[in-house]
Amino acid sequence: TFRSRVAEWSGNSLCGLTEQVVFTDPYHAAPLNRHTSPQLDSFVTAIRNDMRLVRGAAVLKSKFMSCAQALVHGDLHTGSVMACEGSTFVIDPEFAFYGPMGFDVGAFLANMLIAYFSCRGHSACGEHYAEWLAEQTAKFHSTMLDTFMELWRDSAASESNGELFSSGPFPSGSEMLAEARDVYLEELWRDTVGFAGVEIIRRVVGI
Repeated sequence: TFRSRVAEWSGNSLCGLTEQVVFTDPYHAAPLNRHTSPQLDSFVTAIRNDMRLVRGAAVLKSKFMSCAQALVHGDLHTGSVMACEGSTFVIDPEFAFYGPMGFDVGAFLANMLIAYFSCRGHSACGEHYAEWLAEQTAKFHSTMLDTFMELWRDSAASESNGELFSSGPFPSGSEMLAEARDVYLEELWRDTVGFAGVEIIRRVVGI
């Protein structure tokens, strides 16, 4: 059952490290933080003094700690993905736990966006590579959504909408189910953008 799977993947102590270095340390003068000084000093000060940003990071931390939507990798980036024609594997699952779906998606998008914007500082990167990164970033997100919706539709066709939107109150093909999907995807996108943001901040001013 869903609950038994959540219990099986609970208690990963490495989640505490993520809670510290992603959601907490970048927003105060923590000993593990590293940033390019003095060039980014004013940027770091602005982040720590932005109460809406600091509060938003805390809200995302709460979701990371309490929202068991799916089994997530917990440290997903381009170096974790091994791909070739016809197959894809994800390695290094030591941070895996049941958490918010948007965390993995946001972390991967953040990794791609950092690579894209850093191209300006690398003469060997080239304009075409930057364009390719932008295209792949958009393709990753659209493919993820298309695959997610295909799996959901397949589940609904078999009269099973999963644990959250069970077929009793959300009959297959109903307007109720369609609206629930839209709301769920809107929330997933908000989470994804938020988690991408804190990951980018962590990479720039944290560890």
